Amino acid sequence: SPGIFEGYKPRRQADFDTLRARGVRTIVSLQQMPWDIWPERRHALSSGFEYRNVPIMASPLEPGEEAVKRALLLLNDRSLRPVFVHCFAGKDRCTLTVGLYRIYFQDWKPEDAWAEMLGSGFHVRWTLYGLEAYFWSHTGAPEWVRSARAVSSAIQAAR
Repeated sequence: SPGIFEGYKPRRQADFDTLRARGVRTIVSLQQMPWDIWPERRHALSSGFEYRNVPIMASPLEPGEEAVKRALLLLNDRSLRPVFVHCFAGKDRCTLTVGLYRIYFQDWKPEDAWAEMLGSGFHVRWTLYGLEAYFWSHTGAPEWVRSARAVSSAIQAAR
């Protein structure tokens, strides 16, 4: 998506340099563990990036709806772009988030978003069943998406 990049957790200075070279302004981490979040936050902030963390669980249980909503609203916030969204490996939680973004904000068909997710390495297995179940039970845009789209349209029209 224009202004949205996805991938694995940046680990080395070279990873942050690559993000900087691509013009990324904001890093959105979907990780949960403090020992993953804290060092990355420090590194991102010291490298001049905005940093947001929205913990999303990758497990047989579905992730929390509020967390997914917060992540999607961050991706939709044009003032944060270009944005880089990631989980640990860049194949499951962030791919789910981008897939739902495509459905909710870019009017993709769920089947097309699912095919892109699979092509990006999304894992279909019991240990991550919650992500798959969440996707298929949330393919219809909730009311908050319509509100967010209306706000985005109004901001664009005012410019």
